[in-house]
Amino acid sequence: MLAKLRARAAKMKHFFMEIDGMTVTYGDIVKGRLCDTVPYYVERDNGEGDFDFAQGSLPTCTPAKSKGFAESELWDIESFMRDNMHNIYDQIRGEGAWA
Repeated sequence: MLAKLRARAAKMKHFFMEIDGMTVTYGDIVKGRLCDTVPYYVERDNGEGDFDFAQGSLPTCTPAKSKGFAESELWDIESFMRDNMHNIYDQIRGEGAWA
C-alpha cells in the first residue's frame, strides 16, 4: 500500500509550497470530457515513519482520498486549496501547460 501511495505522490511533479509541516504538490492538467482538472497531493510526516496524505483535484478542491487527517483538517485543506487555486493556475500558465 505504501508503494502505491508513493507512486501517486511521484506523479505530482510540481512543488507548490510547504506550510505547517505539510508539503503541497500538484500534477499536470488532466483533460476531461466536461472539465479539465489538476490533481493535488498534500502530505505530512506523522512522526511514526509514515505519512498522512490528502489527495484531490482542482477545481473542486475537496479531498477525494486521505489517510491520517482529521475531518476538520480535511475541511482546512479544502479551504486552503480553494484559496490558493488561482496561484496554482498561475504557476501552470507560467510553465506553458495551458498553451
